[in-house]
Amino acid sequence: MKLAFRKTYLSSLAVMALLLTVLMAACGDNTATTTSAATAAATTASSAATTAAANGSTTTAAASGSAAAASSLGPIPKGPAQINGTIVVALNTEITGAGSQTGELARKAAEIAVDKINNTGGVNGQKIELKVEDAQSSNTGALAALNKAADDKAVAMVGPVKSTQILAINDRIKELKMPALIGGTNVTLTQKGNEWVFRFRPNDGIAGNAMANFLLNDKGASKIGILHDSDAFGTGGADVVEAAVKKAGKQVAKREKYTTGSQDFTAQLLSIKSAGADALVIYGTNAQDDAVILRQIKEQGMKIPVVGSPSFGQTIVTSLASDVTEGVYVVQDFFTGRTPEYNEYAKAWQTKFNSEPDGLSAWNWDAIHLLSRIIAQVGTDNSKIREALSQVKGYQGAVGLFDFTRGGDGLNSVDVAQYKDKKLVFIRNVAVS
Repeated sequence: MKLAFRKTYLSSLAVMALLLTVLMAACGDNTATTTSAATAAATTASSAATTAAANGSTTTAAASGSAAAASSLGPIPKGPAQINGTIVVALNTEITGAGSQTGELARKAAEIAVDKINNTGGVNGQKIELKVEDAQSSNTGALAALNKAADDKAVAMVGPVKSTQILAINDRIKELKMPALIGGTNVTLTQKGNEWVFRFRPNDGIAGNAMANFLLNDKGASKIGILHDSDAFGTGGADVVEAAVKKAGKQVAKREKYTTGSQDFTAQLLSIKSAGADALVIYGTNAQDDAVILRQIKEQGMKIPVVGSPSFGQTIVTSLASDVTEGVYVVQDFFTGRTPEYNEYAKAWQTKFNSEPDGLSAWNWDAIHLLSRIIAQVGTDNSKIREALSQVKGYQGAVGLFDFTRGGDGLNSVDVAQYKDKKLVFIRNVAVS
């Protein structure tokens, strides 16, 4: 996998091009533009979509009409679909069990998205009803939540975020023909031949390669230690990191794993330390575990560069262990505050909950906004929703620019940030080229 570093998401010209494309589609104008400025903008927009097209997706947002707007800003544009009654959308997340804190953040992100849409005209005049289904922090719970979503006649499901849960319910999603807008990042999730699954976060093939390459190239590491959760997410991410290190001709000093919810990581950390690791990758699943690991790293006197998976950027980590985060790097889906779309999400969160927004949960906001725009265009038929999602190109959400591939991957880059004075500071963007 070839990686390219960049400092910005889109040029202003590309954004203009996306807006022009939508306006032309709305007016029924599929002919070439008549001004040189519009021609240049269209050319730039085409270049911006090169990566996704190379991955096999060739339908533009204008052709599909599904995105209905170039970004998540503002109310849902009115579309041609006739919608009768409330639109039920399910959220499959962890309300009870070990992942309940993460699940609560997801619920808040989804709730403010629904509030904003309903308070600004809804979807073609109809309101969204959010059904929060408890995944109970388990595979069986996630399956029960999916079945409950079907019983509640949800037109689509947002979640789960845990890769192991998504793998467990993948066949049932296919049986139900339920559009599933997922947050799990295990690479294989979109390689199962399930056309009903759409990923709203960068996969671990991007994040894992970014972590390894950052330590090898930017920090000069040569013997990287790996500590990971033993679940599908942690194992899959660690596999990618290990492969990237070996491909670069460097050495994995030691690889250790743990079970979600563990409280003592001393043995694993000592093993990695004794192996002579000069840098450490941690692929954690639960932010509570991440906080404990960081504290025990300090207790063991390990003064080496540390890069954590996206959960290390959650507010849970800073609330539990802000005193031991200094200097820790985090690979994030995106760095918060870099787009107007994210700032709108943050404002809505702060207004309702009077607290700092959780950046990692913002994909739930994007999923509900994009789904709503699609429903305004094609209605609530599940097959039409699935087809429209597969054709989305150039949709700017809070977490990044969505260009869905045939497999169902929507994003192709991650950001690297670092804790300084208990706050995350942007370092750089890493994109697949």
